[in-house]
Amino acid sequence: MLFRRLAATAAVALATLGLIPASADAARGELILLSGSAPIAVFRDPAGMGCYSTTTAFDTVTNRTDSHVFVYQDAACNSSDVTVVPPGQNPVFVGERRSVYVIH
Repeated sequence: MLFRRLAATAAVALATLGLIPASADAARGELILLSGSAPIAVFRDPAGMGCYSTTTAFDTVTNRTDSHVFVYQDAACNSSDVTVVPPGQNPVFVGERRSVYVIH
């Protein structure tokens, strides 16, 4: 819960500085979570800021959205080990993970 708040606070700060576009709309684009080269989950135009989890672990994130994505080890976006994948990134190896938090 604390890390989710910190992520949201960081996103607001970055949006205020103009580093992340502030928008009330959903993130646009595709967020693809893979295990090796096998897709585990594909989120098209994620509906809103928040935590998206998977039942199967993934280790690679392709962020083709216009939003930053915070990647967590646990399924509730609460772990202390967080990796940030910027918008427009091709496959990024993140280690074994179970959830992502979409910022927009």
